[in-house]
Amino acid sequence: MKSVRNVFFGFALGLLSLLLFQNCTDQDHVGKMLRTDFSSRTPTDQNDGNTSTTTITLPPVGSEADPIIDPNCLTNDDYNACIFFKNPQFHNADNPFNPATNYSTDLTEHQVYAVNLKGLTNNKLQNSNFRVTSLQTGIEEAKPNPDGTWKFDYANDSNHKVAQVMTYYWIFEQIQWMKENVGTWYPENKNILADSYNESVQNNAYFSSSDNMIRLGVFTRSGPGGRSEAALSAEVTVHEMGHANWYYGNRTRNNFANTVVCPESNNTPCCPDDRGCVSAANEGQADVHAFFLFGESPSIGNFIDNNVGGLETNCGGLVVSRNPEVNFNLTTAAITNNCPFREIHWYGSVYAAIWWEIYKDPTSDKIEVAKLFNETIPVIGPQDTFEEMAGRILNLDAQFFAGKYSSKFDTEFRRRGLIPIF
Repeated sequence: MKSVRNVFFGFALGLLSLLLFQNCTDQDHVGKMLRTDFSSRTPTDQNDGNTSTTTITLPPVGSEADPIIDPNCLTNDDYNACIFFKNPQFHNADNPFNPATNYSTDLTEHQVYAVNLKGLTNNKLQNSNFRVTSLQTGIEEAKPNPDGTWKFDYANDSNHKVAQVMTYYWIFEQIQWMKENVGTWYPENKNILADSYNESVQNNAYFSSSDNMIRLGVFTRSGPGGRSEAALSAEVTVHEMGHANWYYGNRTRNNFANTVVCPESNNTPCCPDDRGCVSAANEGQADVHAFFLFGESPSIGNFIDNNVGGLETNCGGLVVSRNPEVNFNLTTAAITNNCPFREIHWYGSVYAAIWWEIYKDPTSDKIEVAKLFNETIPVIGPQDTFEEMAGRILNLDAQFFAGKYSSKFDTEFRRRGLIPIF
C-alpha cells in the first residue's frame, strides 16, 4: 500500500468520504423495484416553476393518494407532508447547488415530494419498529399542525421538523418495501430510536447497537461551503437503518469482527488483506438498501458533498466512489495499491458494486436478487472474507433459485480478483 504521504489524501472530498459513517455500525411489482423511472425527466419534471404535477410510479404506501412531485405541495390537500425524494439535489436535476445550501437556504421550489405519512402511533412520528425525534438541546419534537398535516417549510424550520418528517417517511418506506418485496425485516418491533438532527455528531451518521439508535448528524462542506443535515439525504438514513437490519439479522452481530486498525488512521477499522472482511461487507450492504429505494439515482451523499456523483475519494488517480456506477471496475487490490489503507467503507464499495451489477442486470428478477441479498445476512460468519461470502451467496442461490444467479455472481467476484470459497 502507498504511504499516506504519497497519496493526495487530505483534500475535502477524500477526507469527508473517509469520515462519513466512520464506525457507523456501532459507537458500541419487479418493475417497481427501482421505485421510479426518471430516465426521461425534463427540467419541468424538476419543478422549474411549471404548475403541472408529475406522477411517480411507486409502490403504494397505504394512502389513497400515491406520492407525486407537485410544486404546489404545500397547498395540496390530498397530501399531509411535503419532503424531498431522496434529497434536495435530486429535485435540482441531480445538479449541485450554486451557491451550496445552508440551513437558511429556501428550498421551497425543491420541497415538492407530496406524500402521506402512514403507520403513526398516537399521532406521533413513531410505531413499534422505530420512533423519530431530535435529541439536540432546544429542538422541539415535530408535531402535526392544527389542520392535521405535517407540512413544514424548510426555509423557516428552526426546529428541523422537515428532517424529522423525512426521517420517518423514508424509514417507514424502507421497512415496508423490505417486508412487502423481500418478506423479512430483521429489526421487526425493535423500537429503534432515530435521532434526526444532532449537532454533536459532526460529519457523520451511524447506527449504535448498544443504544439501539441511529444518529444523523451535521455535515460541513469544506470545499463548496455550506452545511447540510444528514436527515435531508434519505439515502444516508436508509444506509444507517440497513446497518440495523444487518445487526438484528446476522448471527454474530459482531460488526467489527476480522478487522484491524488502519495504520496512521486515527483508529479507523480496516480489512486485514485484499480478500475483504465482514465490516466492509456491512458497509457495502447498507448502501444496497439505498439502491433498492433510489435505483435511478444510486449515489450516496451527493447532496451532503454538493456534487453529482456522491461521496468519493481520489487515491492518487484511483476514484473510490459511493456511486456503484463509478465502481464498475473497482477492485480491493486497486484500493490496496493506491490508497493509504484498506478502509472498510472503500472496500465496502466493492461489495456494494457486485450486488448492484447483479441487481440492475435486465435479465435478473430484481425481487429475487433482493431476497437473496437479505437471506445472505444471517449466514455470514465473523471471520468471513468476501471470498467466503461469495461461496455462501452461491450456495443460497442454489438453494432458493436453482443456481439462477450463480454464474453472474461468480463472474463479478472473479473479475475483481476474488475467488469464491465453499
